[in-house]
Amino acid sequence: MLTDSALAALRAILRARVSVAAATLSEHAQGESLVAGGRPDAVVFPRATAEVAALAAWSTAHAVPLVGWGEGVAFQRGACAPRTVWFGWSLASSA
Repeated sequence: MLTDSALAALRAILRARVSVAAATLSEHAQGESLVAGGRPDAVVFPRATAEVAALAAWSTAHAVPLVGWGEGVAFQRGACAPRTVWFGWSLASSA
């Protein structure tokens, strides 16, 4: 689980593009794999390369793994990584 300070630091980077809403976390907890998914602690939506770099630095500083999430249609078991922060590629590439 994310600490309050880690979540605050994450929100300082991406502001409103950090979600801990139950619906968003559940949506990102299962892909197309037959293996049961794991629920992330947060889902973030970077829009610029600098934001992705800041997320990587945040991940290292807080020892929280980042998992990329496309559209949830792959079978690589990315949705099986609980206790992580996932970032949505779909929004990252749309801006």
